[in-house]
Amino acid sequence: MKVIRHLGTLLCTVVLAACGSKEATRFSTPEELKEAYQVSYEDGDLEAILAMVYWDDTPEEIKESYKWLVSISLGEHRFDKLEVVPLDSLEFPENLNGEELEPTLTPTHWLVGSHSGNTGFEGSKATGTIQFAIGVYEERYFISGIRFKKKSAESGPGE
Repeated sequence: MKVIRHLGTLLCTVVLAACGSKEATRFSTPEELKEAYQVSYEDGDLEAILAMVYWDDTPEEIKESYKWLVSISLGEHRFDKLEVVPLDSLEFPENLNGEELEPTLTPTHWLVGSHSGNTGFEGSKATGTIQFAIGVYEERYFISGIRFKKKSAESGPGE
């Protein structure tokens, strides 16, 4: 009986440790990612949201802008609507300050939603929207980060 009790404690410890690890932020379906994003946003858990993003080669300036954007109304607003939509329904942003952008993962879907909450002024309501590309890395879904488009090999002189 003691062995079973200790095994149960060990399993609970492993599960709790996994929940706090980056591995636990990977999702098998876009719907799982959507549900986790909604809970994390409404709970004000910026760290959990940032762990849902595949950042490969994302410049620090874009990461900081993303953190700032996501943190607006974080934990203060509730989603009125949040859904996973087909990839062909929206377009990926093409540039930032004249530099071409690309997703860090090949997009498969979009996570789009609208949220609202109190502004602190009686009778006044604030609203916002999100639109993030979702992609797959190692059979798990992530929000795709954004990076500057990698340039192809430059042509030589006279070409």
